Amino acid sequence: MKKNYLSIKSSVLLALFFIFAIQVYAQQNYNIADFVNPNYRYHSLDFTLNLNSSNSLGRYESDNSDLFKSNYSNLNLNLNAAYYQIKNTVRYQGTQYISVYTQGTLNNNLNELTLQTVYYDAHSKYRNINLQLNYSSSNRFYKTKKQFLEIIPAVNLNFQNSRTINDMTPVNYPLNSKTIGNSNYLNFGLSVMLGVGRIENIENARLALYIINDLQKRGNIKKNLSNDQVKQLADFITILRNKRFFDSRLQNIAQITAVDSLLTAMGIREHANAGYFMILNDDWNYANGPVRQSGQRFAFGLTPGYSYDLSKSTRETVVNPSSPATLTTSSEKTDLTSLEFSAYYYIEKPVNLTWQHSTRIRVGYQLRKQEYKYLTDQVQNYKNSLNYPNLNFALERIYGYYPNSRTNLILDLKSGGLYVTEKPDGSVDVKNKEFSLFASVFLRGNYYFSPRLRLNLNVGVNYNYQHFENNMGTPQQTAEYTHLWSPELSLNLRYSIF
Repeated sequence: MKKNYLSIKSSVLLALFFIFAIQVYAQQNYNIADFVNPNYRYHSLDFTLNLNSSNSLGRYESDNSDLFKSNYSNLNLNLNAAYYQIKNTVRYQGTQYISVYTQGTLNNNLNELTLQTVYYDAHSKYRNINLQLNYSSSNRFYKTKKQFLEIIPAVNLNFQNSRTINDMTPVNYPLNSKTIGNSNYLNFGLSVMLGVGRIENIENARLALYIINDLQKRGNIKKNLSNDQVKQLADFITILRNKRFFDSRLQNIAQITAVDSLLTAMGIREHANAGYFMILNDDWNYANGPVRQSGQRFAFGLTPGYSYDLSKSTRETVVNPSSPATLTTSSEKTDLTSLEFSAYYYIEKPVNLTWQHSTRIRVGYQLRKQEYKYLTDQVQNYKNSLNYPNLNFALERIYGYYPNSRTNLILDLKSGGLYVTEKPDGSVDVKNKEFSLFASVFLRGNYYFSPRLRLNLNVGVNYNYQHFENNMGTPQQTAEYTHLWSPELSLNLRYSIF
């Protein structure tokens, strides 16, 4: 009996080992962590136009001749143009993003009320025009294979103009008014870092292994390919996937044809049939999967920043028809300058084709100064100047599980903290203090049990702790404590009967 039990146990262990060996594709003896990308460049230019409008008419009437009518219309138009580029060479890794966003909104609302003793109509119009410009770029210039200079500029511009008109008959203060508002916002930052290390994207090597393994199972290509042959296929896939096409159908045909031609030219294709092209097409479209990375990178440096926020408002109010309109103007201006000294350390470790471990650590000390001014022609002007030095850190650990080409489960653990002091410019003793901590645990994934059964999961919890000490504007020190738990759950299980 004991002998049979050991035999069964050995068979089970052997079967599990065999399944695991197939799952991680150990037979190829190719470590995806060693993959280094060839030189490639990808860029795209996209336009998005949205136009929507709505209109509603309402009428209410009663037996005693009361009548209420309403007419509301809305028109909204926005246009977005975005350019994106990613480039990778031995001496350079970088991305660039530029977008221009414009939006126009027009609202018109008319209400009319007729009672036995009262009549009025109210008409309001609202118009808003918004323009946003965004630019961000990440650039790492490598002096050697390990040392680099990192420059990260970012610029955000926002211009907005709005106009609101409210008319009522008979005149009803302060509902008869016209308001014109303008706001301008600028945010600029420039990070300059020195570092060592390099992180490579390896999802194309992952795709190459899926293609090789699935075709080997069907006997369409030779078994036991060399690491150089796997690398050759992965390099070819990287260049091919970063080539732009205007028609997605022609793109898929051209890419599948190119991969087949490469396998033939390499002399590893045994024979091709309908199943061969079906497997190739399936892997190409569904095994290109999530982004996987390999390597580590450490850098330190400084980031100067500046932001400017100015808003102006002019309001014209009619108290009664026989009196001139009252004009009120006001403006708010905020200037914020900062200088941050920071360092980060990123580790991306693909344990095998199935598991991925990631670690991200970041610390920083930032000097911030804010100057605020409020101007109006009705009340006394106000201004202040505050300093906000702060110390911050963040730690993230990610475990990724990829059992097949369509499945991924991600366990994301985050924690961090922030310590801020707030004091008026030139003051030493009078200041506020704030200390906060955050932590989160989340499990996210798309689990592919079978073509008929799939699971989408997002479950976790956020925790925030805040301690605030107020020493400004109060006769004595006060302290506040906040604990906040935010659980989240999203579960979608789909089963296809047919």
